[in-house]
Amino acid sequence: MTEATIARRRMQHTSTLAYLAEPFATGLWTLLREWHRRSRSRVELSNYSYHERADLGFAAELDAELSKPFWRK
Repeated sequence: MTEATIARRRMQHTSTLAYLAEPFATGLWTLLREWHRRSRSRVELSNYSYHERADLGFAAELDAELSKPFWRK
């Protein structure tokens, strides 16, 4: 095998890996952003007192939401 053939195969392999890795990385980034958003919103909701949440009219639902870890929907 010549050096050119080896280099061409190496580039094809690298581009195939990049092609396959891109959707995975995009999906992972989207998942991490969603987890961060959930975490921030639950922290914000936890800053409300029980009475403030009751004034909103759905304190029980908010309490259930606050008890979930960030990775649960």
